[in-house]
Amino acid sequence: QRSTVPMLIVQGERDAMGCFDEVRDYDLAPSVELAWIPDGDHSFKPRHRSGHSVSTNLQLAVEKVDDFLRKLL
Repeated sequence: QRSTVPMLIVQGERDAMGCFDEVRDYDLAPSVELAWIPDGDHSFKPRHRSGHSVSTNLQLAVEKVDDFLRKLL
């Protein structure tokens, strides 16, 4: 049985625990929302050449969580 509880997964695009190319094909319940952090690893740290920074990726993660929680209210 699939969960109907709203869930947010915030994931780095290069996360070794499940990168974008792996996770995008998962058959997740409709209640599961994915938020991708650009070029981020498991700690959301991007590569220097990507043009992203740890602080901007962390800020994006906070914004994604904030948006998700506000939708629950």
